[in-house]
Amino acid sequence: MSRPVLSSLPLPARLRRLIPRRWMRGEGEKAVAEFMEYRARLVSPLMRRILLVNTVPLGLLALTLLYLTQFQNSLLEAEVSALREQARIYAGALGQSAVTLSHHDVTLEPGLARPLLVRLTEPSPSAHARLFAPDGQVVADSRVEQNATPAGGKKAAPPTPEEEE
Repeated sequence: MSRPVLSSLPLPARLRRLIPRRWMRGEGEKAVAEFMEYRARLVSPLMRRILLVNTVPLGLLALTLLYLTQFQNSLLEAEVSALREQARIYAGALGQSAVTLSHHDVTLEPGLARPLLVRLTEPSPSAHARLFAPDGQVVADSRVEQNATPAGGKKAAPPTPEEEE
């Protein structure tokens, strides 16, 4: 049985340019064997190893980025849930201490709410809590209250430039 000549095989034009002319002319059965050997050398074991060594770190980097995105999302969810729980605690404390009940109304007393809000946010210095009235006005702000008035009721003097530094 004779082997096919490379010129009789359906090959794309780009591949035909890579094949030496003597293989295309069909110089015997040896031409097909030489072509297959040449093609096997294009993807040598060393080339496969090099490609593997180069693609594995890229894959690991992609997986790491996906994992870090999920981790960041879980951290954000945990922070939001902690803030919601803290808001529930503040609301419960304000509802128990700074609210007056009349016949049909529940009224928030700003005079009682301001110091309570300051005391609730004291343990965490970076916390910033604001209490809003139903009409949108700020009733109490924890950062403003810390510098507003001392216990004696007199307003504090504005800080001098030396004190700010």
